[in-house]
Amino acid sequence: MKAWLFVEGTSDRLGLESLWAAWRGRLREKRHGVAIVPLDNKANLLKRLGHRGAEKLVGHNSDIVVGMPDLYPVQPFVGTEFAHEDATSLKELQTRSVRNALTSTFGISHRRIDAYMERFLPAVFKHDFEMLLLAAKDALRTTLRTTERLGQWRQPVEDQDIERPPKRVVEELFRTKLKKRYLDTRDAPRILRGVTDPSPMLRTDLGRATCPEFIEVLRWLGERFGDPFCTLP
Repeated sequence: MKAWLFVEGTSDRLGLESLWAAWRGRLREKRHGVAIVPLDNKANLLKRLGHRGAEKLVGHNSDIVVGMPDLYPVQPFVGTEFAHEDATSLKELQTRSVRNALTSTFGISHRRIDAYMERFLPAVFKHDFEMLLLAAKDALRTTLRTTERLGQWRQPVEDQDIERPPKRVVEELFRTKLKKRYLDTRDAPRILRGVTDPSPMLRTDLGRATCPEFIEVLRWLGERFGDPFCTLP
């Protein structure tokens, strides 16, 4: 079995590969695989996910597919076929795109299509990929070379204010703590590579889930592989 995850950019791929390195190693021993495929940006992902996702579902009857665009921005898509306003409508958009491609491009009958769609998960990075860096605050603190207590941001970390999304928070921390610019393709994988035990980053100090949307992706993948990423809240 192979999972195909379609994400927006290279930094998403590199970050997830770092965070999931040990898990992917275990999966390879069971002859499972996880391919993380960047589609350049959000607009291209939304345009291409239907065909690319359907292609993978048709190509092998055990493979599974996940779409993982960022929720924001939404404004550029207003008035287009890709319009969405929240996580729910963004997931519905992905589902329609894959379903339509299965029927119109690959000729899957309506009678058979549900079996294919059961192997597709529409998901979302809410707000953006950097919410994982806020969740991994111990590794983030190490990278920032600070002993200061971090975490003065909204919980769950996915629910940051639209005016101050996770990426802007991380950029500010790099500017104030390291006096340098945050570079997502370099710094995101470096931070997540420092997460030796992922379970704590998925829970707040009060035991709440730090990133519920992302945890649902981990749960869905773990159930299908029969090998969970870690203990989930």
